[in-house]
Amino acid sequence: MKRRIRMLASIMLLCCWLPAASSADDISLTNIVRNGLTSEFETLAGDLGEALGPKRVGPAASLGALGFDLSLEVSNTLVRSDSSAWRNADPDMNGSLTSLQLQVRKGLPFSFELGGTVTYMPTGDMWGIGLGLKYALIEGYRYIPDMAVRVSVFTALGNRDLNMLMVGSDFVISKSFGLGGAVAFVPYAGYSLLYVRATTNVVGYFDDGATTPSFNVLPISDIVRHRVSLGVEVKVTLVSIGIEALLSGGIQTITTRVGVDF
Repeated sequence: MKRRIRMLASIMLLCCWLPAASSADDISLTNIVRNGLTSEFETLAGDLGEALGPKRVGPAASLGALGFDLSLEVSNTLVRSDSSAWRNADPDMNGSLTSLQLQVRKGLPFSFELGGTVTYMPTGDMWGIGLGLKYALIEGYRYIPDMAVRVSVFTALGNRDLNMLMVGSDFVISKSFGLGGAVAFVPYAGYSLLYVRATTNVVGYFDDGATTPSFNVLPISDIVRHRVSLGVEVKVTLVSIGIEALLSGGIQTITTRVGVDF
């Protein structure tokens, strides 16, 4: 057990060092706010919600009343970097938003599960912090797949001009297959609804030739995105490894995970 925990901790430290070692790109809202580009702001906030908000759904089965899970997840969200939203916010962005998530989940009685997630995204040097509650509607039957629902609430930190609240609701179905008695192979699929409520703070800027700053603020934007997830998880004793694809229109997020169950 201690050996597995040390291995996971080493991977976490390495992954935390990699984004810190790279220079963070700036995500600036000045051009968007100055010109009142509401649609561009909604596109930008929606893409950031995909990267910083609730992502990985995971299998439907709960951890059990005494279960505890610690995991590291690395996600890569592919966005349209050639859109006018990203050209105004970060012209040097290469179309990929990489994020690192540290997630802790605790099993509760009656098939409930409580989880907390901290996300770091080097692009823009932004953070996401959230809580999630999952309930396994059906689990543990031999011939019936597991089914669960989850609700998550996140907020974004790190950009002084941007305020974001992200709410996710998920439905997932999965089935565990034993391989040789020591390995479990768990494919799953799910549907997710992501709601992002975003607004700007008052942004100051200088117009051409002006000696005093001008100020503007955009109205609150409510963004809704429908997403489909497909994934698989492999469990070997107390260690689990998984990969999941989250599809949302033209936006795709690929998440890989390594975790330890207690």
